[in-house]
Amino acid sequence: MNTSNATAHAESTPVQPHWTPLLTGQAVVLGFSLLSNIIVLIEFIRIPSRITPFTVYLIILLIINLFFLSVVPLTELMNQLYGGWWMGRAVCNIHNYTSAIGSASQICIHICISISRLWAVHYPMAYRINHTRKVALLMCLSAVVVVHVIELRDASWTFCITLLK
Repeated sequence: MNTSNATAHAESTPVQPHWTPLLTGQAVVLGFSLLSNIIVLIEFIRIPSRITPFTVYLIILLIINLFFLSVVPLTELMNQLYGGWWMGRAVCNIHNYTSAIGSASQICIHICISISRLWAVHYPMAYRINHTRKVALLMCLSAVVVVHVIELRDASWTFCITLLK
């Protein structure tokens, strides 16, 4: 979460980053997280026979993780590194939107995985016959669309309240 909304208007570029052991550790973890997600996603793309109905959920989750990791922790790291938010209102908006959409989408994909597992346990024959890659993809995409609809609704209310002030 962007904890420096109060400094969102200050857009002067800082002179020098302030590295600490904690920030160095965060940068290393972020790098490994991005790298591991990319490697696993490339393996699925490189060998399409590995894509089963269940791995569709994992691929969508990897894509959402990459989207999330490439924006939220990176902007938070820059914010902490330079001691304030200097990246401007547009980057702040992208950060907040990605934070909300990314985390909610990750939760919804995990819910889709749970529904898939419940379906497999309770109705194994119907699951084997009906659960295809297309069904898994439609479940994931519908979950992400619902997240966007809910988030855009909340964002539109926030925008209207901002205009009325």
